[in-house]
Amino acid sequence: MSDPIYASCLEAFRSDVAALPKSRALRIAADPGSGDPPRRYQLLFSGIEHFRREGGRCVVSVRPLLFQIDLPGDYCRCVDGSLPFRVLRALTPFVHPNLSGGGTICLGARFRPATRARPLLHQAYQIATSRSFATESPIDPRARDFFLAHLAEVRALCAEPLWEAPLAARVGAGEAS
Repeated sequence: MSDPIYASCLEAFRSDVAALPKSRALRIAADPGSGDPPRRYQLLFSGIEHFRREGGRCVVSVRPLLFQIDLPGDYCRCVDGSLPFRVLRALTPFVHPNLSGGGTICLGARFRPATRARPLLHQAYQIATSRSFATESPIDPRARDFFLAHLAEVRALCAEPLWEAPLAARVGAGEAS
């Protein structure tokens, strides 16, 4: 790889992924065909309620959601504002204001180049669980209108926690070991 900064960023991302805590909600795997270090990852979210379109209406679903992270060559240095639209894609269709029908996801204006794995995965989880969504400038205005009209239902969606609590936290909360 000719860009040492990009290579270092990819290596840091791979190290971050390897050090992630356990999760029942998320499975992450590097795409072996995307280089070494990898520039693409597959995310599979399970145990997450979300909305999907069925017969012209939105229904709650718990089907697994497949996403893809792609860390493009300008991931560390992009300055043109397109990066928040190019890093995360939904491969499973679902209803969300930040999601286009083609799978493009907007990570928002605050998304920055060279974001590390854990915050990016947390943001993907926030979108998958509908804990975060755009109301001012959505990619899908129809989804935004649905979310605003059904805010109580959106807030009632259930999801596995992203990371499992460490044993000490579970024992401290009264769970048996």
